[in-house]
Amino acid sequence: MSTNYDDCDLFGIKNEAERYIYGSWLTLVVISSLLGDTTILVASIKYKAFRLHRTVVVFIQHVAVCDMFTAVGMLLPVVVSLIYDSGGSNEVIKFIRFFIGYWVFSASPLLIGAMSVGKFLLVRYPLRARSWSKMKTHKLCVGLWILSLTVPVQHLLVDMDDVVFDCRTYMWNYRYSSEIWNTLMPITTVLAYLTPNIIIIIATILLLTSARRVAKRMQENLRWQGTMAVVITATIFTISFLPITVYFIAGPLLETDSEEPGPFFNRYYRVTEAVLFTNVMANFFTYGLTVASFRDFLKTKLIKKLLPCLSIGNLSQLTRTSQGETTASTRVANEESKAEVGMVAKMATEGATSQEQSGQKEDGPDSSIRLIRHTSV
Repeated sequence: MSTNYDDCDLFGIKNEAERYIYGSWLTLVVISSLLGDTTILVASIKYKAFRLHRTVVVFIQHVAVCDMFTAVGMLLPVVVSLIYDSGGSNEVIKFIRFFIGYWVFSASPLLIGAMSVGKFLLVRYPLRARSWSKMKTHKLCVGLWILSLTVPVQHLLVDMDDVVFDCRTYMWNYRYSSEIWNTLMPITTVLAYLTPNIIIIIATILLLTSARRVAKRMQENLRWQGTMAVVITATIFTISFLPITVYFIAGPLLETDSEEPGPFFNRYYRVTEAVLFTNVMANFFTYGLTVASFRDFLKTKLIKKLLPCLSIGNLSQLTRTSQGETTASTRVANEESKAEVGMVAKMATEGATSQEQSGQKEDGPDSSIRLIRHTSV
């Protein structure tokens, strides 16, 4: 069903500039994912920095774990293969790389789809959502992880020898040489990839529609940060999947030469894989922009812990200057506050004196109330 791309003399990256660009991009994705997703997990578990509904936070945690699996088990070995221009000869590592790659590739759309549907139901049926617990959401996510295992297991059960090193992307992919894939491939594609992405799109649209309707009905500002975090996460994921979706749809319709497949089956496919990994590192930046409590955590906890570790003189001087400015501004604010309190007290004393001189007789409680009102003004 597909060309064998394990001949790196024909299908490998021959241009050194292209190799450096591809490797640098994957390295950036790996570093960003490890730092960003670790921060997300620590902030949500230890510091409770995500002040969102508990079910949304659980989905965020599982998506972060999925992205870390992708970075460590899938992309980091690709960077090593690019450096040595080889996929390695260890059979165990070969199947681990293949298994993790197909597993996380199947789990991520299920988790994002569940998060989108869950947030829509939270907005649409807020009273029923009160009974949703973190444990129930964790169990749902574990079920999705187990369900996604069927994709790599299915491939290995059909033919383990079809796992080959793809020199276009320096990953271990599947060759699909068995005739049974003429039946299994459309079913697997629809159930594992197409349907979850359609659900993500529909749930995102319904979420935005329901959120606007609720905001109008309540006649006040809805807390949009949870909604926008889910919407942007789903949107980036869907957009990153579009190029590779085009490849799988248009690929069977185009003629290919097994010796020289052309740029669509070689370079374009490599670009689709690179774009696909954008969603692996994007969630940290998405939550930092949309979730105020997480942004405050980054400003307070994280930055304060990182600054003492930096021994750069300019940063230390900048920190001292900033602290001096903060202290000065606080001192000025305290002096202004004391001056205002003194002015209010003076006005209250003058008001009381003028009332005594005018000879007006008022009851004690009413006079105290008026004096308090005057002082508060």
